[in-house]
Amino acid sequence: MSAAMTVMLATLIKPLRPWWMNDFAVYHAAGEAVLNGLSMYDIKAHAGIVADSQFAYPTFAGLLIVPFSLFDRAVAEVLWNFVTALLLGAILWMSFGMVDVVNRKLRTMLVVATMVPSYFLLDPVLVNFDLGQINMVLVALVLADFSRSMPDRWRGFAIGVAAGIKLTPLIFMVYLICIGRRRDALRAVLGTIFTIAVAFAVLPGDSRRYWFDEIFASSERLVSDFPALVNHSLSGLFSRLSGTSAVLGWVPLATVPVGLLGLAAAIWAARRGQAMVGMLVVGFTALLVSPVTWPHHAIWLVPALVWLTFATWRTGRLLPRVIAVAVVAHSALALYDAVQRMQGDVAVQTTPSGNLVASLGGLLGVIVLGLVTLPVWLRRLQRPESSFDGQEFLPSSRPIGVP
Repeated sequence: MSAAMTVMLATLIKPLRPWWMNDFAVYHAAGEAVLNGLSMYDIKAHAGIVADSQFAYPTFAGLLIVPFSLFDRAVAEVLWNFVTALLLGAILWMSFGMVDVVNRKLRTMLVVATMVPSYFLLDPVLVNFDLGQINMVLVALVLADFSRSMPDRWRGFAIGVAAGIKLTPLIFMVYLICIGRRRDALRAVLGTIFTIAVAFAVLPGDSRRYWFDEIFASSERLVSDFPALVNHSLSGLFSRLSGTSAVLGWVPLATVPVGLLGLAAAIWAARRGQAMVGMLVVGFTALLVSPVTWPHHAIWLVPALVWLTFATWRTGRLLPRVIAVAVVAHSALALYDAVQRMQGDVAVQTTPSGNLVASLGGLLGVIVLGLVTLPVWLRRLQRPESSFDGQEFLPSSRPIGVP
């Protein structure tokens, strides 16, 4: 299925997308810089409609790209698409497992049946493939820990590796501590330290630049150099309200209370036996409070829709399915994109009407609505039969596929 999806993307979709693989071009150039003995943070990549883009991820992320940079970019794009399709399949596989689809044949059929629709109907998935982004890797690594796909002695380590690739999964370490999985949190910290140590051993110069010089340690770069055109975080909302295309320096600090409330909600859900809900709340909270949340960051929509499809309300199963259909329709429409395509992107989106469409037509409105109403809808969920022990995923219903 992944191979078929790769062929479809390379032959049918690519000619229709002028921005095809814009972000992967930056990754590929960073890998080439490493192979040529140059700094990955000095390159300026040109691809599609974007010019002079620079690599801004931790050094370990650049090392992961190097094998792809051994190939010509056209070949590397196909390989990247194939790996991304495999990761989408893995995310679906683990998500169906977390809702107790234990019959492997049935789970495989569900994965095959949902992969292509996920691309065409879920805007974050579509944009992730179109740009050649890395977010599938992050979500797959976090899911590997929460779905018990990792051996117990390694649980937490994958989250640490994800944080070593991109910093946003760090919030899951705090969550692990809060729900009593302290050993897993320790392994997550060790996982991140492992990525940093490997990067320092292989590329000490670039590692020093990232962690101590003008990249990670520079507050100006973190909060000022990112346009807020389609920034679906709270920072993007406040930036547009202020009539600017840059993230305002004070906003990330102002979102800290929101992050704490999101963590509290996730802990509450987990203690009520809804461990998958807790994980999803943390994932979406991270998107909400991050200085920058592009549409392709929200791969968490995939496991969220799987959960909605199988969730059981005390009064029946209809409501979560209706919500799932509504979320898919909202994602497929991607109304924020209509605003983005208007002439004078910044001018349009910083008007009250443009900001409203950009906020409600993108991820921000859906995430805020879901989190704000969580105390209402979580109480209506069918309570799992077993009690929460803070250590493993607890099923919310009888396993599917088991007589």
